[in-house]
Amino acid sequence: VNENVVVTIEIAGVEINDFSIYLKKIYMIIDGIRKSPNVLNKEDCVFHNLEIPYGRFNRKIDFPAPIEPRRYQYRIENGILTLRFPILKEKIIPIEEG
Repeated sequence: VNENVVVTIEIAGVEINDFSIYLKKIYMIIDGIRKSPNVLNKEDCVFHNLEIPYGRFNRKIDFPAPIEPRRYQYRIENGILTLRFPILKEKIIPIEEG
């Protein structure tokens, strides 16, 4: 039984200060901007194919189970952000006849 929710996000070319993550128990929102390199701003450049999207981005990711938002781990490696959240434990309340 997997007790974690793992989210992997490609953030190559995005500075740490240029994005934010908002966490709730059932979803997360990542909001930020990927700034274009200076070479793209020159008037004498013509591009026939641009494979990296630049500009503002905003994504909502729904979790398959409620998570504990205050207990997360993260790692950034080669432009990939990996977030790991523990699944919220169910609280079972025993009810007895009486």
